[in-house]
Amino acid sequence: MKASKIWYGCKKIRQCVDIEQQDLIEKLEIFRNMYGGRSRVAVRKGEYFLRKSAVTQFIKTFNLVSLCDVPVQDSNWLPISKLVQIFKIKAPDLHAQMRVLKDDDSMCAKNGMRLIQFRKTAHGRYVSLCLFNSYAAKQRLAKKLGVQIKNNGPYTMQYEWTDETNFSDDEIDTAILHLMKKNYKFITEEQCADALLSELPKTPEQILMKKLEHVY
Repeated sequence: MKASKIWYGCKKIRQCVDIEQQDLIEKLEIFRNMYGGRSRVAVRKGEYFLRKSAVTQFIKTFNLVSLCDVPVQDSNWLPISKLVQIFKIKAPDLHAQMRVLKDDDSMCAKNGMRLIQFRKTAHGRYVSLCLFNSYAAKQRLAKKLGVQIKNNGPYTMQYEWTDETNFSDDEIDTAILHLMKKNYKFITEEQCADALLSELPKTPEQILMKKLEHVY
């Protein structure tokens, strides 16, 4: 391989293309045997490499799903890193099952939207399978996975809002994980906002007042 060219190994290719490892190797071999293929695909010590400039052509040749242009994950979508907290399944196993279920017609909303989709996470640095962030979607996936998740029923407004204004990413992630474990059924956006504001760390003054309430 020439140093002047940029080559992607299988792990990097799979961050760009929705494809299983074995299927990827088979298609890389076919791509390599096509006219001019050896300038696009290299094999070194049994490992396959695809030239970066040929990724788009590779995707079009085999009519694959490109992950380069998927939307960014937002609060409407839960990535596998958070779903493992809900379903208590190891990430690799959950990923494998969600790959199969993402094209299952039973995992669609009434409007036809797929409840499992790829989304860019970590500010677009990675791509992960995500589940639509709704009570119904979590219950439906749980049934498919053969697991039960705790059901706390409809959410009741708490209004225990924090007075803090700045939070680290870790504090926000921790608050979201705590809410996910409680598995409330949110009906409105206001309930979601109330739950998050009530779960986030409080100011020292609020913590002190809460302690005093228990004393008196």
